[in-house]
Amino acid sequence: MEYTLYQLAWLFLFYSLGGWCVLTLFSLITRRELTNTGFLNLPLCPIYGLEAVTYTVFLKELAGRPVWLFIGGMILFMLGLVGEYVGRMYMTMNKSPQYVIRSTTAAPGQSETK
Repeated sequence: MEYTLYQLAWLFLFYSLGGWCVLTLFSLITRRELTNTGFLNLPLCPIYGLEAVTYTVFLKELAGRPVWLFIGGMILFMLGLVGEYVGRMYMTMNKSPQYVIRSTTAAPGQSETK
């Protein structure tokens, strides 16, 4: 099935918004704070939309083979886990701080300590 550019644009917007919603809810549930992970302060995560469009365009031959699609998804998931692990190991071995706090402010009624 061939998709028009209009359909791919809607697919991109739908998955970008859906990815943003999932990330925001996950942050809200796990960290108990609302984190805007959007792009340019928009409720969009373009990486999810780009991934959906790429899968739709390039992997249409796997539409009738759900087992191979599942195996491919698991391989990509494992590659993501390995990448995250290597990145965390690099940050641990690098010994440089991930964030630098330039200034702090005291809460009302408390003295600022240094």
